[in-house]
Formats: sequence, C-alpha cells, structure tokens
Amino acid sequence: MSQSGNLIGTYTYNGREQLATRVITNSGSANGTTYFVHDQWGNIIAELDATGSTVREYIWMPEAEIAPTRGSRTTVDRPVAVVSNVATSPALLMVHVDQLNRPVKMTDATGADVWSALYSPFGGAYTLSGAETLNARFPGQWFQMEAGLHYNWHRHYDPSLGRYTQPDPLGFIDGPSVYAYTRNSPLSKIDPKGLDAGGGGGGGGGGENAARCKLIFQMKLYQRHFEFLPGPVQVNWCIYDCSTVCPAPRNSIISRIQSVYNPPYDCQEETLRQPNE
Repeated sequence: MSQSGNLIGTYTYNGREQLATRVITNSGSANGTTYFVHDQWGNIIAELDATGSTVREYIWMPEAEIAPTRGSRTTVDRPVAVVSNVATSPALLMVHVDQLNRPVKMTDATGADVWSALYSPFGGAYTLSGAETLNARFPGQWFQMEAGLHYNWHRHYDPSLGRYTQPDPLGFIDGPSVYAYTRNSPLSKIDPKGLDAGGGGGGGGGGENAARCKLIFQMKLYQRHFEFLPGPVQVNWCIYDCSTVCPAPRNSIISRIQSVYNPPYDCQEETLRQPNE
C-alpha cells in the first residue's frame, strides 16, 4: 500500500487468504515486520517480530454466544485475554467485550484499566486510552494503522464509511449493495470472514454455512477448495451445505463441481441429501 508515492505497507497472505505478514515502512517508529499466526477458525493467536520471536499471544473462548440475537443464537469466538511482552516480561491482560464480543477494555492483574475504547456506530475508534494497545475491532477485524482500515479476512473494511473497500465476490447475492457491512446493522450483526453481508455471524447455524458457501464460490475456479475433497461424500456435503443456504445458485454449484472434479462427479438430485441420511 502506498501513500503520496511512498510505500508504507506490504502484506503477504497464506493459502487460506489470511494475513500472514505485515511490513510497515516509511512510517517512523511504526516501521517493522509482524508475522501473524491463526488458529483453524481464523482467529489471530500470536504475533511474531522479524526475528521470529513471539511478541504477543491472544486467548479466545470458542463460540461464545452474543446478544441480541436470541432466536438465531449467533455465536462467535470471544477474545478473553492477551499476553503481552511474551519474550521479555510476560503480562496477562484480561479483555472485556461488548454485546458483539468486540473488545472495549483491557485490565491488568490488579484490575486497573490499561486500555479502553469507545466506538462510533460503524466501528471506528472514537476514543482510545491507556498504556497498552489492542487492534481487534468488530469480530474478525484487525485495525491497520497505516491504512486506517480493518483487515476482515477476505476483504478490508473502512469504519469511516461503514463499508467494505472491495465488492462482495458474489455480486448482489446479499442485497442491493456489494459494499455494505451486515446490511447496515453493525450494532446487532457481525461478519467475521468478510463474506456474509447478511450478518449471520460465526458458529451458530445459517451464518456460518452462508459464509462457507460464499467462500466456496469465491475460490479461483473453486479448485483451491476442492483439492481438499478426497471423495464423493465430501462433495455431497459441499452441495448440501451450499444448496440449503443458497438454493438459488444450486445449479451453478453443481456445474462448477462437475467442472473441477476429476473424474467428473455425477451430481444427481439425490446428492442434495445429507450424506448420513
């Protein structure tokens, strides 16, 4: 990323399209290289410096229920603690969250505030205070100071606009805007992967399936996803998950599977059942 002709940010992504390396240049004291380690659900669990030494670790509570979803019982992993200064003098900092599982405060072992945040409705930091820092924002988002944007796995989010900076990879599947965040309901809905404009959320039911469906569609020729499918049972699951959540593009899903699966897989109507039925 460049600003006024100066390169200030260089980013490298892994095979799951997660941010793996962030190099900041021409930014004074902020210059440096950070390596990110993710768990299998996409949460950042550690940051390493240019030498490979761990600088920070992040502790998460898997699939913690958030409000005010009630009926849908949307769940998303909750940040519960940060271990700072890992290589020198480790300190455990407890993370306090709001109704979306977004961090609003950190406290040290004595219970004293070391970081706190107030946010604007669409997630921008209105005020930040304290001696510590925390870049986690909306679930799945990570603040990048050099860009003023939030990294949101498959897209970047601009909190000053309340919109993504890249269009939905599927086009108008989630409403009239390809840039909208959670259909403009940021106080009650979430999009941890940057794929679900409907704001279904994390591990609770339809939101996760919808995000997975969209992830399949987004993959280049879908081959990157189907390389991990060793047989018809996995293909059945893929068709079932996508067709139950996104019934309209079902035929497109089937045709794409047929085009990349070698040998071609005969996607008959009965394959839309759950494989264990």
